[in-house]
Amino acid sequence: MSDRAQWDAGEAETRGVQFEGATELITLIEERTRRPRRWGRENLLPIIRLIRADASRPDPLTGLRQWLTDGKVIPHAQVSAKASHTTPASVEDLLDLAVTELAGDVVPGPRLRFPHYGLALWLVHLEPVDATPAEQVKRVLAARLQTHLRQRLGDTKFGADLAEAVGDFPWWVRLTARILPPVGLALMRSTWRPPRFFARAKLATRNSFYELARDFARPDYVAEHRDEVDELLVDAFLQDLRVAYRRGRPLGAGRRRTRYPVVLLSAEPGPGRRLLQLVDRHRTDAVQVRGERLPKLLHDPLLVVADAVAPVDPPPVHPVAPVAARVAYRRWRGALWKFDGEQSNYLDFTVPAQHGDARIWAELGQLRLPKRRRPWMTLVAPLLLLATLIAVPVYNHSRCEPLWWPGLRRALTREDLGPAATQCVGLAGDRFSVAGNLPFVKPETAAAFRDVEEDIAATNEQVRRNPAYVTVVFLSALTNTTVGGYDAALEELRGLALAQRDAVGDQVPIRLLLANAGDQVDHGRQAARLIARAKDRERIVAVTGLGVSRDGVREAILELAGAGIPTLGTLLTADSLTTTSFYYHQIGPANLREAVVGAYYAKAELNASEVSIYYAGDPADLYSGNLAEDARAQFTARGIRVREVTAYRTRPGTPGGDVTTLGRRACAVGRAGLVFFSGRPDEFARFLQGMAITCPAAYPRILAGDAITESVLSGQLAQFPGLPLDYLTPASSLAWGPDCRAVRDRVHFFDAYEREYGGVCGQDQSRAMFGYDAFTTLRQAVIRVHGLHPDTPVRPDAVLQGIGLLAGGDAVAGVTGTIDFSSGADPQLPRDKAMLVIGLTPAGTTELRLLCGTIQTAPAGDPKCPQDG
Repeated sequence: MSDRAQWDAGEAETRGVQFEGATELITLIEERTRRPRRWGRENLLPIIRLIRADASRPDPLTGLRQWLTDGKVIPHAQVSAKASHTTPASVEDLLDLAVTELAGDVVPGPRLRFPHYGLALWLVHLEPVDATPAEQVKRVLAARLQTHLRQRLGDTKFGADLAEAVGDFPWWVRLTARILPPVGLALMRSTWRPPRFFARAKLATRNSFYELARDFARPDYVAEHRDEVDELLVDAFLQDLRVAYRRGRPLGAGRRRTRYPVVLLSAEPGPGRRLLQLVDRHRTDAVQVRGERLPKLLHDPLLVVADAVAPVDPPPVHPVAPVAARVAYRRWRGALWKFDGEQSNYLDFTVPAQHGDARIWAELGQLRLPKRRRPWMTLVAPLLLLATLIAVPVYNHSRCEPLWWPGLRRALTREDLGPAATQCVGLAGDRFSVAGNLPFVKPETAAAFRDVEEDIAATNEQVRRNPAYVTVVFLSALTNTTVGGYDAALEELRGLALAQRDAVGDQVPIRLLLANAGDQVDHGRQAARLIARAKDRERIVAVTGLGVSRDGVREAILELAGAGIPTLGTLLTADSLTTTSFYYHQIGPANLREAVVGAYYAKAELNASEVSIYYAGDPADLYSGNLAEDARAQFTARGIRVREVTAYRTRPGTPGGDVTTLGRRACAVGRAGLVFFSGRPDEFARFLQGMAITCPAAYPRILAGDAITESVLSGQLAQFPGLPLDYLTPASSLAWGPDCRAVRDRVHFFDAYEREYGGVCGQDQSRAMFGYDAFTTLRQAVIRVHGLHPDTPVRPDAVLQGIGLLAGGDAVAGVTGTIDFSSGADPQLPRDKAMLVIGLTPAGTTELRLLCGTIQTAPAGDPKCPQDG
């Protein structure tokens, strides 16, 4: 039969429901037995009493049973004293009938089972124990329970249908009961629900299942406590229904039950009325509310429809005609929630006197049978769980979180780094270790990263104890494939960590977070967007670092400016960056100043007459081509003839020639000429290889841009002995002489670095010096604005204002030189920032060749050096 079929109602079978309002009554029953789809919601089910004025009128329960039977989807039972096999019938007999019928096959959902009720029957029918000593009584009861575990209700006084209905014991109980009987009994009492349920029953005065069984085994105990025993049987029956319909477990059988069961009860005086009263009593409990004892709502997944002949007990409360069934139910439910004295578990209907009306029979034929609702969620829930088990680790892996981390907030994202590796881009929080996610890094470098990261985390803990703290983010290319890239990032972090430790005691201390813009800052915009999202949550007031001068940096600056976050570059030098946004400043010199100092050195110290310039042809590189153009203009201004300005190819598809070939061609400038290399360290060795092939004994003089510092530090130039190389750099400990340890007592940075990391006097620390100065600059900006507005929290716009105030007498005396934002030409650049020229000696060491600008604690530089206009 189709789920949507109409009821083929027979005239004789439905005579009891051929009255006015029968279709409305049946519709109400259909609606109330329909279980809500929401797992946390259940229907309140009344006890429906159909009150007939005359017992001679047809019984309406027969017609309702026919409708339920034809529907085949609602578990139901028709119970009456006449149907009992015993005379006179008892409450137990009626419950036996209900249990047997409800446990029949009903689609959909698993069959109902009644283990609580089965154990209650075992208690009620215990034979008296003749033994006297308590231990002997316990052994006898244990033996009987052991038999019950194996046979269920196997005794002949119980029918096979009832034994099947009560259900089996859990397999682990039965298995242990057969192998180790005492263990099986102990396992049953401790892990199976029914014994624990009975230990809490009203009759269990000592809260023990065994003690309750001893009471039931006393002669005449059941007869003396008949009312309490009947109540216990009803409680056990309803408890089985509650357990069967429980939806607490994700894959439990209760989730597959979509219809509440119905018991059709003939409530004539005697056991039928007594059973109805016990169900009513079970649902009505007392609870103390505002000093009054009021009924407590207790949900039982059972709809009882009782046929009663007037007069009834208890008397009906506002009985209505069945035609108003839906309205009556809403009124009943509202009264149940109001606690106003009108509440009752009964929903009473007076059955009209007329029966056998053909019109009403025709209306019954128009009724649809109960609709079968498939429990899709029982299939969907496991699939969702499986999908979650797969998706959560995949999703968390994509955002660089622990595989089973439950949060949804995204601060990092995983991106490809070449064909065989990935990198985590974005803002690193407390759960993410930068040191543990560095591809292609040497173990000793990773260990050093881990140490400085732990130092920063420890300092952050101290900072967060001050509720006024703010956060600065160090954004850089923390994953790196360039020559010396990891070492450079490590040194910058060390400088930041040292400066942060100095500032812990400030009124507004600064917390430091790390952010990765990816290799070559290719994911700068993406990282900046993730930082901007966390601005308010993490109290971010500024971003520093920014890696290298490439398109990704410009995109990051614009993204952060859009979020109102100021940025402070460390070693960025491209001229165009300061025109990107007024939110951007930098503490290093621009390419133009580097070219001015380079041209001055080439003319004054090297006496160069001509120069060949080579740069990287990568369009995304803002540094290399810009420095080459600045150099062309400055060399020309100094009267040095520019032979050529040529780009080399950095990777397939980018403009320029082969870098090795250009290195061979550079030899043509001769020893009197100069080669200016403004490219990147990744290709510098191959450029020199071309020169070594063509002119190994007569290298021309080479002057390189500051990016080549990494080539020198990495040691890759050792393969070119006697190389006449000078290179420009914005910072070096050589500004204080060959051994800077002599000035540790008056230069705090060198003292702090030596104590924390050792080896302070070397070129490696130039990056650390910039990290130190960047943090110090932001610290001074925060101090300035907090001093101006001590009662106002420090915000990003205030920090931007504070940076601009670091000018003239308030300039920062940094270890990389004076940081003075008072330049009229470009107030986002430090005025006359220090620039050094470092040269390789024949022994392969480095020495200072020129210092332009002012470093307050270092010896004075060349007074003839050009200054900013």
